[in-house]
Amino acid sequence: MAAILSLTSLAAKLRLSGKHKSLVGRIDQWSHRNSRAFDLEHARQLLEQIFLLRSTNGSELAVNSRLLHDAEGAFFVHAVLLYAKAAESGDRGRAQTFNFNSVLTEDHKATHSDIVALRKTVVAHHDEEAKQSWNKDSVVVVERGDGTREYGFSVSRMLFKPLLAERFAALLSVVCPYAREVLNRDNDDLHAALERAIQEDPDVASQLRQSPFDENRFYGEGSAADEFQRAVEGRRSFVVTSKTQPDS
Repeated sequence: MAAILSLTSLAAKLRLSGKHKSLVGRIDQWSHRNSRAFDLEHARQLLEQIFLLRSTNGSELAVNSRLLHDAEGAFFVHAVLLYAKAAESGDRGRAQTFNFNSVLTEDHKATHSDIVALRKTVVAHHDEEAKQSWNKDSVVVVERGDGTREYGFSVSRMLFKPLLAERFAALLSVVCPYAREVLNRDNDDLHAALERAIQEDPDVASQLRQSPFDENRFYGEGSAADEFQRAVEGRRSFVVTSKTQPDS
């Protein structure tokens, strides 16, 4: 039976000791990029779910326009946030996770700019000056014929636009495979760094064997832990997500 070991735990031990900083850096980079690649793939799947909802006639969402509108908006906003987190350089000098410029057409770059701008002006920050059409608010007053006035508030929330979603999906169809290619190269670099550290310091191998990955503790008892174990046994690439947060 295969031993499942935690490189994250190994990196934490090495970080405390101050040793093998190159290996620790490789582990941290691989972890970060895997996380962001998962975010990109999740964003792609969310858009697929939107298109599926819109095409499923007779479903509860299809016959309930308000519910469909809310579901589209929620999925689309989440996809925008996931993409921006993976594809943009962060605040406070954080480095960009993936640089997609070499694989993007001019149309893709325009879509990227639109999605990032949407995240900044609508999703993360409400534009109260109404410089864009996604979120609009207006205070109104109705003057009646009898001289009375009634005050109200008009709201427009349009957090999903089909044409932009289609462009977004086309962008993700390019960046998701590119992210996987980058991870494959990172995998080779990580393997080389680990082998080199073990050759230089046999204690690294000992610390690694003392860093088991406990899928039941990580996921909580249930289907996600079982799915993870089956993926390992099947020798296939795996990313398993837990549908619920295990109790602490």
